[in-house]
Amino acid sequence: MSEMGDTKLITCILPKGLARGVSEKLLKEKGIITGNINNARGSGHITAKKHQRAGYQTEKEIFRVVVDADR
Repeated sequence: MSEMGDTKLITCILPKGLARGVSEKLLKEKGIITGNINNARGSGHITAKKHQRAGYQTEKEIFRVVVDADR
């Protein structure tokens, strides 16, 4: 395994269905060829106000990518 220089991890929490599009844009615009997408449940600032009540959670995707530290 080759040694990677300084790197950083970028993590995005997105509504379900958006992570693949972000991954495709990173490939096309930045040449980043790999990332990890995981499914999760939760609520947050981008959840519609009418749905923000106790116990309500929506499906999310967690997208992570490792890049060189200078990017």
